[in-house]
Amino acid sequence: MSHEDQVLAHRLRRHVERLAEAIGERNVFASGALPRAAAYIEDEWSALGYAVERLEYQVSGIACANLVVTRQGSSHQSEILLLGAHYDSVIGSPGANDNASGVAALLEMSRMFQDLNRCSRSASWPSSTKSRLFFGPGSKEA
Repeated sequence: MSHEDQVLAHRLRRHVERLAEAIGERNVFASGALPRAAAYIEDEWSALGYAVERLEYQVSGIACANLVVTRQGSSHQSEILLLGAHYDSVIGSPGANDNASGVAALLEMSRMFQDLNRCSRSASWPSSTKSRLFFGPGSKEA
Protein backbone atom coordinates (compact mmCIF):
# COMPACT_ATOMS: atom_id res chain seq x y z
CA MET A 1 0.00 0.00 0.00
CA SER A 2 1.38 3.40 -0.94
CA HIS A 3 2.03 6.06 1.68
CA GLU A 4 -0.86 8.12 0.25
CA ASP A 5 -3.21 5.14 0.56
CA GLN A 6 -2.06 4.53 4.13
CA VAL A 7 -2.80 8.16 5.03
CA LEU A 8 -6.25 7.90 3.43
CA ALA A 9 -7.00 4.65 5.29
CA HIS A 10 -5.96 6.31 8.56
CA ARG A 11 -8.24 9.31 7.92
CA LEU A 12 -11.20 7.09 7.00
CA ARG A 13 -10.73 4.99 10.14
CA ARG A 14 -10.45 8.14 12.29
CA HIS A 15 -13.76 9.47 10.95
CA VAL A 16 -15.56 6.15 11.52
CA GLU A 17 -14.12 5.80 15.03
CA ARG A 18 -15.13 9.33 15.94
CA LEU A 19 -18.70 8.92 14.73
CA ALA A 20 -19.33 5.29 15.76
CA GLU A 21 -17.27 5.08 18.96
CA ALA A 22 -16.81 8.55 20.42
CA ILE A 23 -20.26 9.84 19.45
CA GLY A 24 -22.07 6.49 19.10
CA GLU A 25 -25.71 5.89 18.26
CA ARG A 26 -27.05 8.91 16.33
CA ASN A 27 -30.79 9.23 15.80
CA VAL A 28 -33.81 11.08 17.15
CA PHE A 29 -34.00 8.62 20.06
CA ALA A 30 -30.38 9.39 20.95
CA SER A 31 -30.83 12.99 19.93
CA GLY A 32 -27.92 14.44 21.91
CA ALA A 33 -25.58 12.67 19.51
CA LEU A 34 -27.10 14.22 16.37
CA PRO A 35 -25.75 17.72 17.04
CA ARG A 36 -22.36 16.25 18.03
CA ALA A 37 -22.18 14.34 14.73
CA ALA A 38 -23.25 17.44 12.79
CA ALA A 39 -20.62 19.53 14.60
CA TYR A 40 -17.93 16.98 13.75
CA ILE A 41 -18.85 17.07 10.05
CA GLU A 42 -19.01 20.88 10.09
CA ASP A 43 -15.61 21.09 11.78
CA GLU A 44 -14.03 18.73 9.25
CA TRP A 45 -15.47 20.62 6.26
CA SER A 46 -14.50 23.97 7.79
CA ALA A 47 -10.93 22.75 8.30
CA LEU A 48 -10.86 22.01 4.56
CA GLY A 49 -11.89 25.59 3.83
CA TYR A 50 -15.55 24.95 3.01
CA ALA A 51 -18.32 27.26 4.21
CA VAL A 52 -20.97 24.98 5.69
CA GLU A 53 -24.61 25.83 5.12
CA ARG A 54 -26.91 24.54 7.88
CA LEU A 55 -30.54 23.86 6.97
CA GLU A 56 -32.13 23.51 10.40
CA TYR A 57 -35.53 22.05 11.23
CA GLN A 58 -37.25 20.10 14.00
CA VAL A 59 -38.76 16.63 14.09
CA SER A 60 -41.01 15.94 17.07
CA GLY A 61 -39.24 18.72 18.95
CA ILE A 62 -35.75 17.38 18.14
CA ALA A 63 -33.37 19.84 16.46
CA CYS A 64 -31.94 18.46 13.21
CA ALA A 65 -29.78 19.94 10.48
CA ASN A 66 -28.92 19.15 6.90
CA LEU A 67 -25.37 20.24 6.11
CA VAL A 68 -24.31 21.39 2.64
CA VAL A 69 -21.01 22.59 1.19
CA THR A 70 -20.41 23.87 -2.31
CA ARG A 71 -17.21 24.26 -4.29
CA GLN A 72 -17.25 26.50 -7.33
CA GLY A 73 -15.14 25.42 -10.26
CA SER A 74 -14.45 26.93 -13.63
CA SER A 75 -14.51 23.82 -15.80
CA HIS A 76 -17.71 21.99 -16.75
CA GLN A 77 -19.82 24.78 -15.25
CA SER A 78 -23.07 23.26 -16.53
CA GLU A 79 -22.33 20.13 -14.48
CA ILE A 80 -22.17 19.62 -10.75
CA LEU A 81 -20.78 16.65 -8.86
CA LEU A 82 -23.24 15.83 -6.09
CA LEU A 83 -22.29 13.63 -3.13
CA GLY A 84 -24.21 12.81 0.00
CA ALA A 85 -24.33 10.59 3.07
CA HIS A 86 -26.69 10.42 6.03
CA TYR A 87 -25.02 10.87 9.41
CA ASP A 88 -27.53 9.18 11.68
CA SER A 89 -27.59 5.51 12.67
CA VAL A 90 -30.29 2.94 13.26
CA ILE A 91 -31.66 2.43 16.76
CA GLY A 92 -29.35 0.41 18.98
CA SER A 93 -26.33 0.66 16.71
CA PRO A 94 -23.21 2.84 16.77
CA GLY A 95 -23.60 2.98 13.00
CA ALA A 96 -20.05 2.24 11.87
CA ASN A 97 -21.23 0.83 8.55
CA ASP A 98 -24.58 2.66 8.52
CA ASN A 99 -23.45 5.26 8.00
CA ALA A 100 -20.22 6.49 9.57
CA SER A 101 -18.37 4.80 6.70
CA GLY A 102 -20.41 6.79 4.17
CA VAL A 103 -19.73 10.05 6.01
CA ALA A 104 -16.01 9.17 6.18
CA ALA A 105 -15.98 8.64 2.41
CA LEU A 106 -17.91 11.89 1.88
CA LEU A 107 -15.44 13.88 3.98
CA GLU A 108 -12.42 12.42 2.22
CA MET A 109 -13.93 12.93 -1.24
CA SER A 110 -14.55 16.54 -0.24
CA ARG A 111 -10.84 16.74 0.58
CA MET A 112 -9.94 15.27 -2.82
CA PHE A 113 -12.29 17.64 -4.66
CA GLN A 114 -10.21 20.58 -3.47
CA ASP A 115 -7.78 19.75 -6.27
CA LEU A 116 -10.47 19.57 -8.97
CA ASN A 117 -11.52 22.61 -10.92
CA ARG A 118 -15.13 21.41 -11.04
CA CYS A 119 -18.30 22.49 -9.31
CA SER A 120 -19.26 20.12 -6.52
CA ARG A 121 -21.84 20.02 -3.78
CA SER A 122 -21.75 17.68 -0.82
CA ALA A 123 -24.48 17.14 1.73
CA SER A 124 -25.00 15.19 4.92
CA TRP A 125 -28.28 14.76 6.80
CA PRO A 126 -29.99 12.65 9.46
CA SER A 127 -32.09 10.40 7.19
CA SER A 128 -34.41 8.99 9.85
CA THR A 129 -35.87 12.46 10.25
CA LYS A 130 -37.31 12.41 6.71
CA SER A 131 -35.36 15.53 5.94
CA ARG A 132 -35.80 17.44 2.74
CA LEU A 133 -32.80 18.50 0.78
CA PHE A 134 -32.75 21.57 -1.41
CA PHE A 135 -29.70 22.51 -3.41
CA GLY A 136 -30.10 26.18 -4.16
CA PRO A 137 -32.51 28.68 -5.66
CA GLY A 138 -34.80 27.17 -8.25
CA SER A 139 -33.60 23.64 -7.52
CA LYS A 140 -35.90 20.71 -7.09
CA GLU A 141 -36.26 18.82 -3.85
CA ALA A 142 -33.91 15.85 -3.68
